[in-house]
Amino acid sequence: MRSNLFQPCGRMSGCFFFLFLAALLSVVQPAHSQMIPAQRTPIWQGTVGVPGGIPNRTTIYTTIPAGAAESTIQSALNSCPSNQVVMLSAGTYTFTTSLNVPSYVTLRGAGINATIINASSVNYVIQAYASFNDDFGAPVTANHVSWTGNYTQNTNTLVLSASNLAGGAEAVPVGNLVMIDQQSDANCNASGGYGLQGVWWSIANPTTGADRYQHEISYVTAKSGHTITIDPPIRYANYNSSASPQVWFEVGTPVKFAGIENLSVHNTGGNNSTHGIGLQYAYGCWILNCGESNFRYGLSAYFAVRSEIRHCTLSGLSGSGDDYEFSLYYTGGCLFEDNIVYNYNNPFLLESCIGDAFAYNYTTNGNSGTGGNMNSGDFASHGGNNAMNLLEGNNFMQVSLDNGWGSAFGFVL
Repeated sequence: MRSNLFQPCGRMSGCFFFLFLAALLSVVQPAHSQMIPAQRTPIWQGTVGVPGGIPNRTTIYTTIPAGAAESTIQSALNSCPSNQVVMLSAGTYTFTTSLNVPSYVTLRGAGINATIINASSVNYVIQAYASFNDDFGAPVTANHVSWTGNYTQNTNTLVLSASNLAGGAEAVPVGNLVMIDQQSDANCNASGGYGLQGVWWSIANPTTGADRYQHEISYVTAKSGHTITIDPPIRYANYNSSASPQVWFEVGTPVKFAGIENLSVHNTGGNNSTHGIGLQYAYGCWILNCGESNFRYGLSAYFAVRSEIRHCTLSGLSGSGDDYEFSLYYTGGCLFEDNIVYNYNNPFLLESCIGDAFAYNYTTNGNSGTGGNMNSGDFASHGGNNAMNLLEGNNFMQVSLDNGWGSAFGFVL
């Protein structure tokens, strides 16, 4: 792992030199105010990626021979005990349906170039997924509750009203993902040069969320009375009672601590709008040391919190003319680190990604596509008020924010 974002200095002599230099400069230089306003630098360290780090699970529940059918692998995954591994042997597999990795289970191949899965017309060849009631277009008023106290940036405890917006008792559940939003202000709007981008939703605007476009996503770890504890903590500094902040949830328990490791998926044709590997409605899940090629949506995270994609290689075009190697929607506190993307259209495409970290990713050998100005950047905001994200040590040709699909705010590069 190459990251000075989360690691201390590796050489004491180097650390000493920089500390000495900093001390010397502090003597000879006049004092300056902080370059980046404090409210635009939430605490990323310790609040992004899998809580506690990706676990190294060593107990192999079963080893699957090369060429095995999806049904054999899925049966093993479904019966695998918690914190154990279903191992895919080196070799080639051919899939015609999708695999789903359940909570607390790891699906592990023999290596990114050793375990190869070919698939044609399969959407999400492998995913860690949990079903939930996606109420986009028809929000459930009873699942929305006013956030009435403790608006401090970086707090993880939120005081809620005793009643939901439908007049019933507040019932935000522990162990669920929650959405947090408030009324839009001048820095946050849903309309750009290409028009309204409907990637959020609210009771008043069920297909656009235009009135409440400042939002973030988190996970409820505990509850006492009507006070919830969340992970990750609040990213924005401007929540206030006059903007009517709310917390709301969708019915469904997320998949938790599921891992996909050491394998590659390859789209052999038949459908150029498919996904390779994905995390959906997930908390603390990961994709590690995996490869994908020729999918329109290579690796994706959709409603993912405190999850990671790292050490992966993405390449090849699907034929759509407008691919998204990293397709990221509704993420919070996620870490995307040390990935390589080559022969691409749009390496990183973000919608409603809040408080994530992108570190030491490398892109090369880009191709033009048919997606307009999104193809002008290796890292592009596509609406949903992407905000408070950290970019460190990446090799990107261009970063494109506010590029026609609505606002982006508070990025640190």
